[in-house]
Amino acid sequence: MNKKPLSDADIIRAIEPVLEKAESNGTRAEYREQALALYNREAFPGDEKIPVSRSRYVTSEVYDQVEMIVSQLLSLFEGQEDVVTYQPRGSEDVALAEQQTDIVNWVLRDDNELTLLLNDWFKNGQIYGMGIAYADFYKSTKWRPPVLRRGVPDTELHALLDDDTKDVREVGDPYDVAANNIPGLPMQPPIPVRDIKVATSDTKAGVRIQVIPPEDFILSADATFDYNTGGINAGLQGYRCTMPRRELIEMGYDAKLVAKIPTADQDMDSLQDNRDPRGDDGDAVNAVEPDVEVREIFMRMATEGEETAPLMRFTIGGASGKQRVLLNAEEVEMAPFAAFVPVIDPNTVWGKGVADIIGQDQKYKSKIYRGMQDNFHQVLHPRATVRTDAVDMDDFLNDEIGGLIRVDEPNAVGYLDTPFVGGMAFSVIERVNADIETRTGTGMNTLALNPEDLKKTTATASSQRLSNAQLRVDKIARLFAATGYRYLFRVIGSLLASHPEDTNLILQRMRNRVVEFSFDHWDTAMDVRANVSFGNTDKPQKTQALMNILAMQKEDIQQLLDENRAAQNAFSRSSAKQHMMRVASVPTKLALHCARRPTTSLKPKSSADRTCTRRWTR
Repeated sequence: MNKKPLSDADIIRAIEPVLEKAESNGTRAEYREQALALYNREAFPGDEKIPVSRSRYVTSEVYDQVEMIVSQLLSLFEGQEDVVTYQPRGSEDVALAEQQTDIVNWVLRDDNELTLLLNDWFKNGQIYGMGIAYADFYKSTKWRPPVLRRGVPDTELHALLDDDTKDVREVGDPYDVAANNIPGLPMQPPIPVRDIKVATSDTKAGVRIQVIPPEDFILSADATFDYNTGGINAGLQGYRCTMPRRELIEMGYDAKLVAKIPTADQDMDSLQDNRDPRGDDGDAVNAVEPDVEVREIFMRMATEGEETAPLMRFTIGGASGKQRVLLNAEEVEMAPFAAFVPVIDPNTVWGKGVADIIGQDQKYKSKIYRGMQDNFHQVLHPRATVRTDAVDMDDFLNDEIGGLIRVDEPNAVGYLDTPFVGGMAFSVIERVNADIETRTGTGMNTLALNPEDLKKTTATASSQRLSNAQLRVDKIARLFAATGYRYLFRVIGSLLASHPEDTNLILQRMRNRVVEFSFDHWDTAMDVRANVSFGNTDKPQKTQALMNILAMQKEDIQQLLDENRAAQNAFSRSSAKQHMMRVASVPTKLALHCARRPTTSLKPKSSADRTCTRRWTR
């Protein structure tokens, strides 16, 4: 038996306790603040008590590691065209799967700035332990400034008035212009025309992808990764933002409902304060156009009395402890939040970022550097011993380089000898750097172009260490492709398929694309598979291995050429010897032939015969 549909007040009452509990998790807010402080190299708690003369230096391990890992991930994912693709169920779905892959890739890479998207997405994940990308379908209409058009006939004016893409702002008084009379035809009367101002509209639709600040993302404590889709399974997920009431009305929400939303408080936490682009001018802007808090909440609820609870999207205005206003409720296929967690804790969506992994190392290394700097300054500016009765104290306290100190006795001023022991700390620093490199998979050693560049170990051991360390970066890339990137791909396809009429506006902006299927035939349940070619993080080692193979091949080819040349030379020498033997055998045969001739003759021998006989019979 179906239940009664829920009223707006019933929906608010059902959401309120779950939302309050999800937003009350202050522990993670503290972690985010600490992580951002480490990334920005801010002073540690208690540093304000350190004397001004002592060092307060903070190292940059978290910043350096975040930037190196993000650079490697950007290179990996931007270097491939089809990171994920739709997989056809059968041969009849091959063309449809290719079309869906092409269009979704175009939306992700061309219609949105993928480089900026991935940069913010990766950085939030590496700094705070979770980065969230949000996708939403939009349709916007913008009007160009009006243009003056002169001499417009009434027939054309009526057509402009009926055109939804045109807005006639001003219409002048009619006046006549002479008609274009053709010789030989009857004269035409003057044509009444007007001068008008017309504005033209541009309508654009698409999928807008943005990275949500971690402090604005709302997630219930039961959240886990969905092994089938790569998305998030949670009792509640959503995000909050502040915006002027005007923007809500322009987005199509009821103006009467928007007017009921209480004005947002100006108190922001430290992360929101750092991200506020308006800075100190925010209060002045808010005084002119007050902001309101809005939350997009995704949770399952049978609002119409259904037997099963579909996934719903609720747009709610108002902050906690104030009046909540339900602006909209609609059923959706999936929540549009794609998560990037670098190091995922099992059976949960939460994980660790770089600050969680090496934050303590940065604090420890900063203390070592502070001690080294203090020791070095003591060597440069040693403490002095002075006899106040034998020294002019004004001269002594003068820090001018080369200044004189007037003394009554030669040894009235002395300096304590402070040895520099900071060099002993370098071995400790190297050990800390090695530990950081092992835990994160990146470091100065892993950036070497050749394992032989690592002078303190063998090339084989260095290559093995590099491979083991870089497997961590490959693991981060694999998890991201299987979760966040893959799920975002699926969300974009779902949004396009749920807006078939408006999606045709997207196809008009695609060039050299032939669409053979309508969006009504799209199969959003088609499997999505990651196709990332991993192992790009150890390109130097792979390049060196290929160079070694090439050198071996060159050596083998050269050896074959040498053996072939030697065989040819041997064959040439053998052929020449046989030829000489054949030539040498000719006089012997001729001599035998001449020797067999009779020595007497009735005719006297000619001179040629005598010469031949003498030459070959000797």
